[in-house]
Amino acid sequence: MAITTITLRDMAERMTRGETFSVLDVRSRNVYQNWMIKGRSLAAVDVPYYDFQADEVNDQLLPARTCVIFLTLHDSAAQNVADRLVEKGYEVSTLLDGYTAWDEFVVESTLLVNAQVKLVQFHRLATGCLSYAFVSAHQVAVIDPIRFIEPYLAFAERENSKIETVIDTHVHTDHISGAQALLGVTRAAYLMAHREVHQTALPVTRLKRGTLRFGALDARVITLDTEGNAPGHSLLVLDRFGIFTGDALVVGEVGIPDLPGVAQEWAEKTTNTILRELQAYPDDMLIWPGHFSDVQEVSKNGMIGTTLGQIRSGARRLSVSNVLSFADHPRDFVSQLHPNSDEIMRINTGQIALEAHDAKALEREIRL
Repeated sequence: MAITTITLRDMAERMTRGETFSVLDVRSRNVYQNWMIKGRSLAAVDVPYYDFQADEVNDQLLPARTCVIFLTLHDSAAQNVADRLVEKGYEVSTLLDGYTAWDEFVVESTLLVNAQVKLVQFHRLATGCLSYAFVSAHQVAVIDPIRFIEPYLAFAERENSKIETVIDTHVHTDHISGAQALLGVTRAAYLMAHREVHQTALPVTRLKRGTLRFGALDARVITLDTEGNAPGHSLLVLDRFGIFTGDALVVGEVGIPDLPGVAQEWAEKTTNTILRELQAYPDDMLIWPGHFSDVQEVSKNGMIGTTLGQIRSGARRLSVSNVLSFADHPRDFVSQLHPNSDEIMRINTGQIALEAHDAKALEREIRL
């Protein structure tokens, strides 16, 4: 049996058919933790190449009857391990374009289609970033775009519509926003949370509380006075079809306060503020977050989201005298700080420019 090559698209299609894969990563442990491949039906295993012996492979590391995917075989040690696994009867493939392919891979899922709106969600699986686009009356709005803008342009073209609005729910400090790139190829209006407009030289419109019209739909804007490196956040309630929460509410955890030493305190304050702001909405109102923290949050149909009722239920389980307490769940409910947050914020507010290859290097240092 020979070592074959597989594309990430082929992997994704096979996983939707129920196939499982073992991803064998031979990078050092700290690099693996910072940028790991993950996905439903994937079992990622990290064994640094220097831990391998040319004549020894521990079968207990890998589930039986799965295809073993190497992210790269450029190193002789990795090649030796791959050859050894083939000898032991494993189906072994190497991922075409390796880490670069995984870095740029975006999955699109349709969340809603009716006479008024079509709403899609984009997952950047390597970073856990979620972004959205919806079209109504041939007008497209993009929410929290990542730096790879081709999926949004393709969506608008398929829908025979134009991107009229780009929204960042806040200044992102964990990844490069695609807003500037989209503004460079469209005539879209750029909207961002109210307290952050003064930080940027970009052609941005101040996003205030109130109602906005998108095609045939109304959306309610809720602005939050959150703390941290990127003060200010906004929620967007799209008619009855869901609430886009950015990083303020994330499936599996609360938002990223970016306050060293007092993250727990501000996580509690932010979540309580959000729940009060949304108290008039029903439990079945859908929540569409800007990130996901665990691959198990991906549903079988590829969507990532929750309901307001589930958020409320989780808050009640953690409540003490009606005040949230995350003291016993710091890793589960408060995101880690990002080492390059200051520089990424300056990029996303137009204070400094960055070439594409620098953006990739900067993002890869982020620990999710």
